[in-house]
Amino acid sequence: MQAILVAQAAPPALSPLTRRIPWPLLPVADRPLAVIALEMLVRAGCRQAFVYPGPYGGAIEAALGDGRRWGLQLEYLPSGGAEGPAQALRALRRRLVETCLLLPAGCLLDLDLAAALAAHAASESPATAVLHRAGEGIAPCPVRLSDGRVVALDAAPGTGELYSLTGAYLFEPGALQPVAAGAPFDLDGDPLRKLVAQGALAGYVEPGYWNPLQTVAAYQQAHIDWLQAAEARAGSGAAPRIRRARVEGRRVAPGIWVGPYALIHPAARLTPPVCLGQGCQIGRDVELGPNVVVGPGALIDDEATVRDSIVLAGTYVGRLVNLEHRIACRSELIDVQTGQSVRVMDSFLLADVSPGTATEALAQAVQRATAGLLLLMALPLMAVLALLLLLTVGRPVLCGSPRVHRQPDGEERSFSLLSLRTRRADGRRTWLGGWLERGQWRWLPSLWNALRGDVRLVGVKPLSPVEAAQVTEEWQEQRYQCRPGLTGLWYVQPAGAGDLVQVLVADAYYVATRTWHGDLALLVQTPLAWWRQVRRARA
Repeated sequence: MQAILVAQAAPPALSPLTRRIPWPLLPVADRPLAVIALEMLVRAGCRQAFVYPGPYGGAIEAALGDGRRWGLQLEYLPSGGAEGPAQALRALRRRLVETCLLLPAGCLLDLDLAAALAAHAASESPATAVLHRAGEGIAPCPVRLSDGRVVALDAAPGTGELYSLTGAYLFEPGALQPVAAGAPFDLDGDPLRKLVAQGALAGYVEPGYWNPLQTVAAYQQAHIDWLQAAEARAGSGAAPRIRRARVEGRRVAPGIWVGPYALIHPAARLTPPVCLGQGCQIGRDVELGPNVVVGPGALIDDEATVRDSIVLAGTYVGRLVNLEHRIACRSELIDVQTGQSVRVMDSFLLADVSPGTATEALAQAVQRATAGLLLLMALPLMAVLALLLLLTVGRPVLCGSPRVHRQPDGEERSFSLLSLRTRRADGRRTWLGGWLERGQWRWLPSLWNALRGDVRLVGVKPLSPVEAAQVTEEWQEQRYQCRPGLTGLWYVQPAGAGDLVQVLVADAYYVATRTWHGDLALLVQTPLAWWRQVRRARA
C-alpha cells in the first residue's frame, strides 16, 4: 500500500487557531494531527508516504522532517497554484503502482486500515470512499449508499440513511485518470462525481471515531474524547472511542497525565481528566480540570482556575485568572462555543512565554551590543566612503529604503533601512557607487538599524512594501513570527536572495527551526555567503 497525506486550507471557523498554527499541526493532547495520521500509517505497515503540504509549505516539512523518527520515508510534493492537489497527483500517476490511501491531515480519524483495505479489495472498484455515519455536528457533504456503492453525493435528507465523506479514500492507480485533464481537483468533488456516475465508487463505513475539526468547539471536543479514550485504554473498563489514543507523559493518577520536567505546586488541585505537557509550570492553589489540557512550556500562575479549557504551548495564564470553555493561545483568548477571539493586551493576564520569548530580551541585548561593536569597527571605513561619496555624488550620502514587517499581533511596522547613496540626482551611478553596490558595502549603515532595534543581526529578510504585498499564503505568513534581520537563512543559502519565493521558503523554514546556536551558525556563514555573492556580481 502507498499513502498520500494531504494538507488543505483550514476552515474559516478555525482561523483564530490557524493564524498561528497550521491546521495539520494543531495538537490534540500535545500530539499534532499530522503526527497522529503518520503513526496510523506506521501501525498498518506503511514505510513510505507522500506529503502534499498545501498552503503551509515549509512549516509542514520543518515539523515532520524526513519521517525517520516514525520509521517512515516522507517525500514532499509540490504545492501551490490554482489547481491545488491536482498538480501533485498528476505528477504521481506513474509512481503509484499499487493501492493508495489518500488521507487528510487536518482531521482526527481512527481508521481501521486493515478492514478498509479488505472492503476495498472485495468491492473490486477503482476507488473506495471512507465514510462515517452522518450525525449532529458532522460536516456537510452527505452521501447515500446502495449495495456498497456511493449512488448520490450531497444527498437530501429523507432519502435513506446518509453518510459523511471523511476525506479519506482508497484507490487504484487508474482512478486518477480523470485528474489528467488539468481541472482543479476537489477531494470531495471531481473526479468523484464521475466515479459515482459510473457506479465505480465504493463506500466503506468506518465504525470508529471521526472528528472533522471544522469548528473551535469540535477541536476542544477532540481533546476531551482523546483523554477519555486514553484513560479507557489504561484500564478504566469502558471501551475506548479512539482505539490508539495515548498521551505523552506519565499517568500519575486516574485521568491525570504529567509530561517530563513539569513543575506542579503541592497546593494545586487537579480534577481529571487533565493533561500537562512537558516543562509546564502550575502555581500555588491553581485549580485545573475537568477536561483541561496544558501545552508544553505553559505557565499557570498562582490561584488561577482553568476548567473545560485548553492552554496551548508557550502561554502564560496570570494570577487569579478564571478560564472556562476557552482556548488560550499566547495572548489570544478564544471562546469555544462562539469561536470568537480577543487579544488580551495586559501581559499580567495572558501572555506569550514560549522558550524563545523567555530569552528574547537577553538575545536582543546581545545582538544590539554586537551590532554596536561592528558599527564602531566600521566607522573609519564609512567615514572615508562618506567623504568620497560627498565628492562624487554631491548630496547627502545616507538614504533610507522603506521596509515593512507585520508583528505577530497583526500590526504592521514600517522602518527605513539605512544605506549609502550610490547614485546622483539624475539616477546615474558613479564608479564608486557601482563598486559599493557590487560589494554590498552600501549597507554598512544598516548596522545602526540593528543597534536601534529595527532589525536583528539574524532573522527573516526585511521586505519592501512591494515584496510584502506578495506574502499572501498562510505558510508564507509564518515568517512574521520572527523579526527581520541583516542576515539569515535567506542570505546564506546557496540559491541566494534574488528569488522572492525561495526567500519566503527559507524564512518559513528558519522560523520553524530557529535556535540560538542556529543563529550563531548563520552569522558565522555570512562572510562566506557575502564573498560568493560578490564573486557572482563581478563575473
